[in-house]
Amino acid sequence: MQRSLNNELRSSMVRGGSMMDNEIAEEALECVMSYVNDPRDRSVVSQVCKQWYRIDALTRKHVTVAFCYTIRPADLTRRFKRLESLKLKGKPRAYMFNLISEDWGAYARPWITEISSSCLCLKSLHLRRMVVKDDDLTMLV
Repeated sequence: MQRSLNNELRSSMVRGGSMMDNEIAEEALECVMSYVNDPRDRSVVSQVCKQWYRIDALTRKHVTVAFCYTIRPADLTRRFKRLESLKLKGKPRAYMFNLISEDWGAYARPWITEISSSCLCLKSLHLRRMVVKDDDLTMLV
């Protein structure tokens, strides 16, 4: 797994320079990323440059989607191929106070369909305030 990650990181580098420069930068970047665990810090780090964005995508293991309509499931799984845990939040909190109708949305099916085929490393899935049906659960098994 580590060797394939290193190969993927190496092949994703587009910066010029000798192979030695790229290897040193890659090793240093891997060390730095192992210390950046807070999701907000990871988001900021991934904005430093294109290389850091790619490294973040390859090394991030946990993602929280605060509102399930802010990103398409396919876009999330295309960027983060090695997710181990995913937390999805559906309906806004207003739903808990009956300020949003029962049939408002937040269906888990599109997410579960994408996750079941793309997230092979996924160990944990947390669905909050989402509509989950029995058929959806059978896709995960």
